Amino acid sequence: MKKVTFIFILLMGILGGIIYYNEKTYSPLKATDFQKLFPNYRGNVDKIYDKDFIGFSFHNELFELYLYKMMENVSINENYPKFEEWEKNEIINKKENSSTWKKCPMDIKEREKFKDIINSDVFKEDMYGKNFNAILNDSNNYYTYVYINELEYYLFLFNKDKEELYYIRKKGW
Repeated sequence: MKKVTFIFILLMGILGGIIYYNEKTYSPLKATDFQKLFPNYRGNVDKIYDKDFIGFSFHNELFELYLYKMMENVSINENYPKFEEWEKNEIINKKENSSTWKKCPMDIKEREKFKDIINSDVFKEDMYGKNFNAILNDSNNYYTYVYINELEYYLFLFNKDKEELYYIRKKGW
């Protein structure tokens, strides 16, 4: 009986370690995604922060913030990115539902699209969420987005001074 209990505890520990490792190393953005965003970028990227504001969901809902540090200088091309699809969503009306890089701050019409996350209490309580709002108002920075509908969108904010990319994923909620 002791042997069975020991093996069970050992297997649960290994399984817990695997789940923890997968959670800490997960990144929704891959190298090809960074090349879509920054066409001439071939450098490395470090994920330095991630936060899931909803937690586990049976309804496939997302409200997540990721912060990446670009390890080489990034040049912003205001003709990019050219989104054809994003996270398995085909972008039908590219002019309305996606954007190339634009200088901050965001205009009132576009800010209205993202008001539920920008004004979210949980977002304002998070240190990087607060930084996000400050960076979004700094005219030295850039943003772009993919807007599927009011329940699903993806917002990118590039902090030029620190060479950091904020990525927000929202689906449902």
